Amino acid sequence: MSLHYVTVDRYSKFMPGVPPSEKHPGGGMGPKTLNAIDAWRRFYQVYVSQDINAHPTVDILVVEPLWFNLRGGFGNLENPDLEEAVSAYEKHPAGIKVIYQSEFTMLKLPAEFRTRIVKASSVVTSNCTYQKRMYEMMGIKTVRLCDPQSEDVYYHPTVPKELSIIAMSRISTQKNTQKVVEVFKLLKDTPIETVFAGGASLWGFSRKQDLEIEQELRSVSNRFYHNLTQLPLGKLLASCGCAMFDVFHDCCASSNLQALLAGCLCFYGMHGLFIERPGIHELDSPSEFVDAIAEATEDFKQPPDAKHRLKAETWALGDSSCEQFLKDWEGVMRHAA
Repeated sequence: MSLHYVTVDRYSKFMPGVPPSEKHPGGGMGPKTLNAIDAWRRFYQVYVSQDINAHPTVDILVVEPLWFNLRGGFGNLENPDLEEAVSAYEKHPAGIKVIYQSEFTMLKLPAEFRTRIVKASSVVTSNCTYQKRMYEMMGIKTVRLCDPQSEDVYYHPTVPKELSIIAMSRISTQKNTQKVVEVFKLLKDTPIETVFAGGASLWGFSRKQDLEIEQELRSVSNRFYHNLTQLPLGKLLASCGCAMFDVFHDCCASSNLQALLAGCLCFYGMHGLFIERPGIHELDSPSEFVDAIAEATEDFKQPPDAKHRLKAETWALGDSSCEQFLKDWEGVMRHAA
């Protein structure tokens, strides 16, 4: 059987000549997408492109919702031709059509187009409980399909943990990165090492402010890594004892899945996404983060207890490993049959 995955190269406009995802975490086709493609290739002849009509005879058509907005590049973002895109999806002759969701792009589409896309689909997927519930509120039933993370890259159970805490993301006011700055400032004179991996946005209305936050992060972090690629990030996570996550809008947070797979004890803000995941939850103020970190490390004397590492690794392997992705995919195909 054959499968056509329709996606978009998100960042080529801003980094001409750079292979997708080599210099920007999540850029182009990021690790999560590549992991999914590699998994599908065990069973299918897989094609990948931005042209939905490039392979009209495939058995399975998988479309990333961002394609409806971004197939023409970022210059097409404000006024995409949604009628053209949705019509092409409706008319595609594939026997099985899957909308593979990793974010909330579908909720941003006008209701008319969203309804047509769902009606034309055999299955609409969701990658976590939080996302599933959000779509249920819109009357859209979904089937689980996780965002696969690479065990080879992130799962290193024999690497010793250090007394350190890492935060990682695209630096953005939209991602509440300022909270990381505030927490790291409070940790400045403690024995725990503060680590940040990421970089400011390459575009967007808040770019100037995001660059200012990046400079703040560089000044308050013991170690700052600008947009690590996948393998160096995996090695870094393997040695970090703790990780923090406090965002406004994420719908799955692959970076959190990577940290869990690497056995980090995770400290979370108020976002409902994280409730089902192992770690310390519902921390609001920077001082609450610091108090929780101090308690878990015995007043910054040693990395968290090994039991936290085992719990994180076990959960992540069962939730978002590549093998779990294939189990979820079996459920998607049963639903589509």
